[in-house]
Amino acid sequence: MVNVGGASVLSVVSVSRCDATATAGCRAEAPGVSAHESLISADPATGTIYAGNSSLRQIDVLDGATCHAGDLTGCASVAEIPVGHPMANVGAIDDATHTLYASDPTAGVVAVIDTATCNAHDTTSCADKPATIKVGAAAGPPALNQATGTLYVPYGSTGTKVAVINAATCNAARAVGCGQTPAVVTVGTGTAVLAVSAATDTIYAPNSGSSFSGDTMSVINGATCDGTNHSGCSYLAATVTVGSGPYGVTVDNRTHTVYVVNNADGDAPGTVSVINDATCNGTDTAGCTGHFPTMAVGRSPLLAAVDPSTGIIYVTDFSSAGVSILDGSRCNASLTSGCGAPPREQAVGSQPIGLAINPDTSTVYVDDTFQAGSISILRTTRP
Repeated sequence: MVNVGGASVLSVVSVSRCDATATAGCRAEAPGVSAHESLISADPATGTIYAGNSSLRQIDVLDGATCHAGDLTGCASVAEIPVGHPMANVGAIDDATHTLYASDPTAGVVAVIDTATCNAHDTTSCADKPATIKVGAAAGPPALNQATGTLYVPYGSTGTKVAVINAATCNAARAVGCGQTPAVVTVGTGTAVLAVSAATDTIYAPNSGSSFSGDTMSVINGATCDGTNHSGCSYLAATVTVGSGPYGVTVDNRTHTVYVVNNADGDAPGTVSVINDATCNGTDTAGCTGHFPTMAVGRSPLLAAVDPSTGIIYVTDFSSAGVSILDGSRCNASLTSGCGAPPREQAVGSQPIGLAINPDTSTVYVDDTFQAGSISILRTTRP
């Protein structure tokens, strides 16, 4: 099979176990349900899945009790939350204040949604128009440091800004501070996704650059740049060199490991850089230089999520129509013996982007964007 565009390669594939009479070796796609969603967030506290609708001006509310890896019978939306435009970037959920933060990239605002009265079992306030925080154009998915009550939101036409918001004064229970003007951190070009390390109070911001040509990640010190202290927001703690076209990022706080998804310009197989956040963080940057171990993934990887109960990392491979499943228990900040192992690739729908994990139901939700779109639903994996 020849490759159209991108890398100059010829793919060689065996069909000895996938032909007209033998199907054991054929692609086995994870089950899915029809949906028109963009990004997805899971709230295990209420068993609710929130998904930004890709074609309608709403966030869909799904019941995780009837829409999970063992039961696909109840995956229709039970309620809709009104937002200004389609493609809402659902993101952080604050368990303490029962708040979902979701950005509207077109309007440049972050919606503040009450998850206590808008969830799979109580839809009382779902139809209410949520309060919003003004951020800026092309606002990405919010990331929260619950310990400091600070919300971080990437934004900007070239992806060079991160808004720093005091979530303690703007949440579902308290809206007095929703009119605040956020502090701003300047980061590298093409920053679309953030991750927060609760252990080191650090924000990691991959810089994919223009057309995925970048190779760095900005490191922000949350101790001096949070909702109430802006003294360190005018500079970065460090800039880390990672792989080509870094886009997604996730943190495993149990192993103090940052996993950075390197897109590799969208066509070649990508990688995941493995960084020790105990030695590369906002206050200790000694480990922010040098060569980092990497794990192999599929083509054009975008987003990643780690299962906190197992340390397994899931990565959406946009051009492979699959999800790479990586064993973080054998490849992390302190143990790298398993970093060279090939990933398990789970086939899903076409062009997967967003994903969320509900450890209570052992379910991974993957948004597949091509044509009508779907949500692929698969079981979590044990190490």
